[in-house]
Amino acid sequence: MFLFIIIVLISIFIYFTRKSIAFAFAADKVELPSGQMPTKDNKPSVKDIALMDAVNKHRASLNLPIIPISDDAWLVAASHNWDLSNNNTGWSGRGQTGCSSHSWSNQPGKWTGCCYELTSPNGNCMWSKPKEIAGNSMKGYEIGSGGKFNPTPDGALQMWLKSAPHRAVIENTDIWKNIPWKGFGCSLHEGQQGCWFLN
Repeated sequence: MFLFIIIVLISIFIYFTRKSIAFAFAADKVELPSGQMPTKDNKPSVKDIALMDAVNKHRASLNLPIIPISDDAWLVAASHNWDLSNNNTGWSGRGQTGCSSHSWSNQPGKWTGCCYELTSPNGNCMWSKPKEIAGNSMKGYEIGSGGKFNPTPDGALQMWLKSAPHRAVIENTDIWKNIPWKGFGCSLHEGQQGCWFLN
């Protein structure tokens, strides 16, 4: 009986989480067309919403609080996916040895280009993007993946959960244990998958 009650409560939680995600984005915004650079006039796709839902569903299964959905974080995630796909900014794509896929190209007036090396990371390369792109003063932290494959939303989550650094961000463990996420947004676009967390 107790197990049945728990299942019912989780089902109710998931239902209202989906409703809150859909409500978080203004009705007058349009879904991001393929190949287009994201703007504040765009909103997440059905797949993006499903990925955000999957992340919060996973957190709920661990008795962790849900993370509020942020259209600013989504805009940063979608922008980086576009940049990675169109400007080949990951893994030395900018001609700088050691630049990881957390790097950004130089788009004048859009954001500051930077090289994010995993061995000697430039934190501001990542932290500053919510401010630069969405005018949000909170710091941003990214998990991501990409390549020739296009996983489903749940497939992307399961892939990240198999990676200790990605899982730690999602579950607030390790160095993220005392950093509560104040918002997040995810994007599956242009062959890239990414979630940005705000604090």
